[in-house]
Parts: sequence; structure tokens; C-alpha cells
Amino acid sequence: MQDEKKSFKIDEIKPLDIKVSYVECKNTEIKPDDAHMHDKCEIYINLSGDLAFEVEGLVYPISPGSVIITRPSESHHCIYRSDALHKHYCIWFSSEGNERLFPVFFDRESGAENMYVFKPDSFASLIAKVAKLMNSESEVERVIAFFSIIDKICTASEDNASLTEGLPEDVALAVTYINENISAKITIKDLAVVAKVNITTLERHFFGVFGISPREYLKNRRLNDSAKLLRSGKSVTETCYLCGFSDLSKFISSFKSHFGITPKQYQKNMEVE
Repeated sequence: MQDEKKSFKIDEIKPLDIKVSYVECKNTEIKPDDAHMHDKCEIYINLSGDLAFEVEGLVYPISPGSVIITRPSESHHCIYRSDALHKHYCIWFSSEGNERLFPVFFDRESGAENMYVFKPDSFASLIAKVAKLMNSESEVERVIAFFSIIDKICTASEDNASLTEGLPEDVALAVTYINENISAKITIKDLAVVAKVNITTLERHFFGVFGISPREYLKNRRLNDSAKLLRSGKSVTETCYLCGFSDLSKFISSFKSHFGITPKQYQKNMEVE
């Protein structure tokens, strides 16, 4: 006779404040969405629309089946490329005290591994779980649906797309060069040479994929990297030059325009938190 037993203990789980929303909108119906961050984890699930999604300065091309995850204090926003109908789900949930339950959100670098692309059958199953979370009147069913959604994202690594997967070759080459040389002086001419196309073609392809120009992509990438450095304790001056800005006053002005506060105010806010 073989008798195998296992015992385990579940540590205290803090209350989970969960909100789920289904949204249909057009770019012409909403105010342009600047980069923002909040104190919740977020799961964005795309159903339709002509847009890209920026997280910490990295811009991901979005298509039906794309899922974007962000954790507290990760800067993110949609970039609309046209007024096509945008259908999506968003799930927000509190994570403080429960971070160990959500490794896919917290066991990674900020601004990395934010996008997952699900295969059709797996995506259909995910949407069914979201519908259950949104519509069930049973607390047990809602809890099961919520953690099933988290589990599906955790196990979606085989479907996970890299930052440059599916991009036109010239755009992929330019994005890779930007990410690997973020602190260096980079001109649009440099990017065109790396991408092996002329500037006009590169700008057209960038806008077609991301809805923004290579110049805007580079600036946003640097600004979001600067926020990471400020959070790590770097001075405003150090951060300015480490992120490839050559003029301190222009860096401060660009940072304030992007985030709504100056770099020094941003650091003070981080200290308060």
C-alpha cells in the first residue's frame, strides 16, 4: 500500500479590490490619452481598433488577441492611429501585500515583458473568463475567474511576442538600435542608415505601425527611462545625460510636458510613497 500525503499552508491574502470594464470608443470621442500611471495593476485586453500601446517608453503594435499588463507606477497609454472603433476590456486590481501571487507582474524589470499575444483558441478561453468575472453573481465564480485569467497570462510565454516581432524590417532595426543605444546621441539620419531606408520611408512606416514618428518614439523612450533612473536615486543632472539629453533645461521642460510634473517633483513624490 502506498500512501502519499502533502500538506501546505496558504499565507494570509489581503483584500483584492478588482474592477473590470468593457469599453467601446473612437479616437474622435475621447480626449487624447497622455502617459499616466496609477497604484493598481492593470490588464488591457484588445478586441479591435487601430492603435499602439506605450509602456515605459516602449511602443507595442496592438491587434486583436493582444494583452498588455502593467503594475503600479508603470507609465502607459494608448496611441490612436485612426478613428476606428476601439473595443477592449480593462481589469484593474490592488496588489499591495499580495505581490507574491502575481509574479508575472512583479518578477520582471519595469517596462519589460508587458505584451502577450494569445492564439485564437487560447484568447477565446481568456475572454470567457473575463465575461465570467464581469457578469457572475457568485463570489466564488468571480474569484476562480480572476485567478484563471492571471494563470492564463502566466502560462502564455509560448505565445509571448518580442518587442520587434511582426514589425517591418526597417522599423525593427531602428527600434533595436534605439533600445541598445538610448544614452548615445541619435539622429533620425542615424536611424535611417541603420534601418537601410531613407528618412521619409522610415517615418512613414513608424507612423503606420505606432502612430508616432521615430523622433517621438525616441523622446518617449528616453523620458520613460529617465523616470526609472530618478526612481533609482540618480540626480536630475545625471539622469538627463544618461538618457541622451544634451540640454538640462530642455530635459526638464520635456519631462514636465510628458508627466505633468518636473523631475525634482517626481522624485519627491516617489519619496513620499
